[in-house]
Amino acid sequence: MDWADHHRASELSKDKTWSSMCTVQVDQLVFKELVDVRFPRLSGHLEGHGVNVSSVSTNWFLCIFVNSLPLESCLRVWDIFFLECCSSVLFRVALALVDIYSQVKPTRLHHLTM
Repeated sequence: MDWADHHRASELSKDKTWSSMCTVQVDQLVFKELVDVRFPRLSGHLEGHGVNVSSVSTNWFLCIFVNSLPLESCLRVWDIFFLECCSSVLFRVALALVDIYSQVKPTRLHHLTM
């Protein structure tokens, strides 16, 4: 997550209409915006198939990646998350996963999700 992404996330979360929403919904909307900006082609592809990025990222954020990463990687994410005490860690990890998965061929991706 670069400075512009962090600034965009901060500005979106300050908006008064967002403050009345629960944290999970806000995180999902902010993450969708970040994916739209950082991965416009992937975002368009997902939208074209009626897939919302929150169908994957909600589980990532709520479980802090425990069901999505190998244990050693998950524990490293937790270390950084608790050290920094900041949800931007979750966004950085999630964006990294989107970047990795966006480069996987569809046949291989199907195998990874099984």
